[in-house]
Amino acid sequence: MNTCNTSQVLWLHQCINTEFHFPVCLTFLSTAVCSQPERTLEGLPYNLQMDSHNFQHILSWQADHDPAVPASYNVLYRDRRSQSWMSAQQCSGIAQLSCELTEEFKDTSTEYSALVQSIGGAQVLNSSVLRFVPLTDTILGPPEVTITSCPNCLNVTIKLPSSHFRNKGKLLSLIDIYEEMDFDITLKSQDGEHKRPRQRTTAEVFSIVIEELYPSRNYCVSVGVTASLNKNSVPSPWKCVTTDSEAQQGYHEAAVAGAVCVSLIIAAVLKCVHTAGFILPKFSLPQTLHLLPWGHL
Repeated sequence: MNTCNTSQVLWLHQCINTEFHFPVCLTFLSTAVCSQPERTLEGLPYNLQMDSHNFQHILSWQADHDPAVPASYNVLYRDRRSQSWMSAQQCSGIAQLSCELTEEFKDTSTEYSALVQSIGGAQVLNSSVLRFVPLTDTILGPPEVTITSCPNCLNVTIKLPSSHFRNKGKLLSLIDIYEEMDFDITLKSQDGEHKRPRQRTTAEVFSIVIEELYPSRNYCVSVGVTASLNKNSVPSPWKCVTTDSEAQQGYHEAAVAGAVCVSLIIAAVLKCVHTAGFILPKFSLPQTLHLLPWGHL
């Protein structure tokens, strides 16, 4: 029950002694002044949250209980087709305020319900129910990103994050689950951030070239991945590199051309030496040795 403090009672007394009607004063005071947040029942699990990344699902909650009375927790779940609650095998009679449900959620597209049961002494309390659909609610990402510079461009290699979902013991990839993935590349430079048009992929690892960049300028890249049925995403950390300068470009071309010329010269010299007989000269036995019988040797 909500109660008013001393200042609120004095305000009510002053209100009654003025020209305001008592019902008006009482109604205003009880709704605007004396309203306080309702306290959570001691021992009752509350604030259930599902921390899910790439189909790894961890349920967490909060609970206030008397330290003198040890409390334990059971996590119960069911899918929308089931009428009875099932106990999570690894989360029965636990003391911690979290539970991993990755192995329990065996269908990506099914809506699951979960609750936490608190047991303290002879008291059993059930939390509110949390609902969760792995396919649409899990958070995707971040992908693994590597970048290398090229003349006026960047070569970006992207590897999709690994999934934690198993089907009949086989670990499935995000491509196995969603069939195709969307990715967004954000490019950052001294001119600000620029989000490039969204693209789609069916590969686990792929590369893309960002062209028409300024030479000798620092660029940073971040990539986010989503699916048509799931827009929850964590982008990759920024990766930065400086594009090659025009001088570096000419140096690379000259170095490659020089290496090719040196290789051709060495090959020509070796061919001439071999033809002149200085390398592996042909050696034949004297004719007399060919005609001597074995016993005369």
